[in-house]
Amino acid sequence: MSDILFRYLLMARQRDHSSYRRFFARNDQLLGAGVEQLVESAASRVSVRSQHERHRIEDVEVPASEHHSVRFYDAAEPEPPETGQFEERHQVFPLRRTLVVDTCSSCLGKAKTPCGRCHGQKQLDCRRCRGSGRSQSVASLGRSGFGAGRCDACGGSGRRRCPICVGSGIQVCVRCKGEGETAKWKAENYWWSIEDRSASQHPLEDPRLVEAFESWFETGVDQVESLAPEVAAEHLGFESPDSQAVVARAAADLSRLEEEARESADRYLFHRTECLLSPAGYTVVREAGRAHYFHLVGRGEKARNVEPRERLDPIKTFGWLGLGGTGLVGWEATVRLIELFGPKVLDAFQIAAAAPVNGLATLAATSGVFLLAGIGRMRRCPPPVLTVGLFPASGQPTPYLTCLAYLGSYCQRLVVLDRIYDVQLERLLGTMRSEGQSESLVVELGDGRRVRLVEVARPARLSDEQLGLAAEAFDAVVILEEKEASEPAEAGRERSAIALEARLRTIADHLPATGRRTSLGIGLLRVDRAVDADLEDETAQPLEAIRAAFVEALDDRSGWAGRYERLWQPIETLL
Repeated sequence: MSDILFRYLLMARQRDHSSYRRFFARNDQLLGAGVEQLVESAASRVSVRSQHERHRIEDVEVPASEHHSVRFYDAAEPEPPETGQFEERHQVFPLRRTLVVDTCSSCLGKAKTPCGRCHGQKQLDCRRCRGSGRSQSVASLGRSGFGAGRCDACGGSGRRRCPICVGSGIQVCVRCKGEGETAKWKAENYWWSIEDRSASQHPLEDPRLVEAFESWFETGVDQVESLAPEVAAEHLGFESPDSQAVVARAAADLSRLEEEARESADRYLFHRTECLLSPAGYTVVREAGRAHYFHLVGRGEKARNVEPRERLDPIKTFGWLGLGGTGLVGWEATVRLIELFGPKVLDAFQIAAAAPVNGLATLAATSGVFLLAGIGRMRRCPPPVLTVGLFPASGQPTPYLTCLAYLGSYCQRLVVLDRIYDVQLERLLGTMRSEGQSESLVVELGDGRRVRLVEVARPARLSDEQLGLAAEAFDAVVILEEKEASEPAEAGRERSAIALEARLRTIADHLPATGRRTSLGIGLLRVDRAVDADLEDETAQPLEAIRAAFVEALDDRSGWAGRYERLWQPIETLL
């Protein structure tokens, strides 16, 4: 799940900061869009390559002399491909016991037959005059009247010598090639052919998704030995209802393809199966009431992104077109004025009243209006959305985002923009997510700034490549450390926090500096019992105690603003 969220944040950041979107696209910010759903799914492709054999006995007839150069067999000795060795091959076995040499049935031993073109007539109708003997050309008709000209090709006879038999009326027998005898035998033919069958499964039917899916599987890096549920779950690294459904459909496709291979018209010999299974999660975000789907097919840096489609801003687009139109109109108007003033001097009012110049002025004014409107849209771009990653040192999900949303909204310090948290605020649920699922929250502060907060699932298990994606996606990182009462637990958690901070700093130091930022801010947020000693539930985790107290006794508690400040202050110092 973390891969999908990181890649989405990178894509959204690149879009929101791109010059193209600033000058042509709408001012919508995907980075500030509310995350509705994060789905761990899978994509699969199963293929069956099968080897088949086809056998047929055919009659062969050639001139009698040619059978001397043929190798005959007493019986067919086919060499089919070895099991697992796929081949496309054709093998022929002329059978000696079937060889017969006899008089040619076409020429009856005479070696010659009547010409097949003129049928022994030696001549054919002239193609130019169509047998009439008169020229059909327009020039000849003009000189002598219709039908009066003689055909130059046949000399007016309407007939020409047959080009096949050269006027003899006979030709060499085609079947025996002038030998008078033919050799006949039966030959056993064996064809070995390969048949390829494949079927694909992926979350949504989208041409761009299908293209990314097929492109990723061309690498062949996600091959699995079988589609057993336990093998698939271990290969994917997770087990979700969506992925289980994809694996089940892929297994059904594989059984169907194997059955089709065995029931082929040609004789089935053997087959080989290939199963490719890859993570293919997606996130659904909603911006301005419109849902966007972002897909990630594959894993690692070479995974394929399928990004939401761009939306052009017509005012901005016409503004730039207006700029070009204004320049062209100004040039044309200058040329016309020079033409008008060149021959003679006219009154200025007469020039203004001239229809062509009035039309150009109207077009120039319209283009200028669009240009100013487009510039106004560009200047009204919303401020950028900052992103902060939260890395729990314990690796377990925390209610930090829930507490921050509750307290900040209650104290009127922020506005929650994510629809997921709108529902949570209404019901005061704060339901914990699964251990392997990252969670995101977008808030708007009192000064108009927007901040996306992402609590990363199991940060200690992330690879250096995933941490690199996180360092590129976030403006700042806060390591969230919850301290418990027992010393061994505190010491172990502190060591994990220090190790995680060291890994992040090492990876961030190797990131190239960009115009957006020069370094990655890293901070530490500690939530211990001293901060929330007035809470009655001493057995609960500190953040969970805040959430429970807020939900159960909202009106009986004071100091919620102070607790909010203590939770928000480490993030504020990094922004």
